[in-house]
Amino acid sequence: MTPTELVEALSAFVELAKSAEAAHSAAVEREQENNDATQDILHIAELAPERFAETDLLSVLHQLRIDRRDAKKELEVTDIFAKWAAQNKKAIDVLSNQIGAMKKIIARQPRDMYCLKTSVAGRKGDWITHVERPPEIAGQTELNYEGGDPPSAF
Repeated sequence: MTPTELVEALSAFVELAKSAEAAHSAAVEREQENNDATQDILHIAELAPERFAETDLLSVLHQLRIDRRDAKKELEVTDIFAKWAAQNKKAIDVLSNQIGAMKKIIARQPRDMYCLKTSVAGRKGDWITHVERPPEIAGQTELNYEGGDPPSAF
């Protein structure tokens, strides 16, 4: 996993944890709306049965019950994660801060520079970046340098 992929995965997790309460609340609301609509239909059947016959409320009731069951299933699962996220809010905030620090490092890395401490790979004191390679050592490495005095280009 690359550093960027790690940051993206952690960021997605933090966003998921932060939205857990909203997902749970949406499931609660969806279940309640279906319960309220079911009660409306039952009150129509009880208090105004003539309206019950005018429309196809039985198929509406059937669909409401299916939707309510789906909302209840979602609620059961989101409840667990929402409670976990609430209990671990401080850890999620710390992780969020760490992700910010990681993003800063990743953004800085292309600008990393290094000052040569010796003349083995160029002029001592020259600055190089990770994408630069001093032209005088093109094709030369420590492995293929045979010892003795360094080449005159150094």
